[in-house]
Amino acid sequence: MRIQYASQAGPAVGPEIRQIHLKGSMNVCEIGVFKNHQHYESERKKRRYFEQVIIGYTRACETEPLVARNYDSHARTNKRGLSSSHYIADVEIATRRVLKTKALLSAWEALVAGDHIEPHLAARIIAACFRIYAARRLAPHEYFKRTLRTHAA
Repeated sequence: MRIQYASQAGPAVGPEIRQIHLKGSMNVCEIGVFKNHQHYESERKKRRYFEQVIIGYTRACETEPLVARNYDSHARTNKRGLSSSHYIADVEIATRRVLKTKALLSAWEALVAGDHIEPHLAARIIAACFRIYAARRLAPHEYFKRTLRTHAA
């Protein structure tokens, strides 16, 4: 991470703004302009939550659909169960609801695949998706805990 203060950034950046260049785990190089440290932390929180949802989504998509039951209780399975299928559908429905154009949806798919997209477009997608992902609690640690509670009751 490289932090560039306003005095080093040039005339386009105001006196209280820092410019931070980040290279995230999703092959997205971001250039962000932040008003203060609190603004930086909130943007970082959005990005982390978005990444958690996308990692859970890609892992769920990589599993094979459940076609047969394994009666060995000690064997690990990478089969897609009902809760994983619901998770995939919930993420896709939430994403389609907030990203209404085909261009934004294709950019989201490229972001999920790990392809390089424009930093301002990635920031726009992350900000838009974060709101609905957080409202619907789509991070895997929240979603599957809630699913287990409802099935246990």
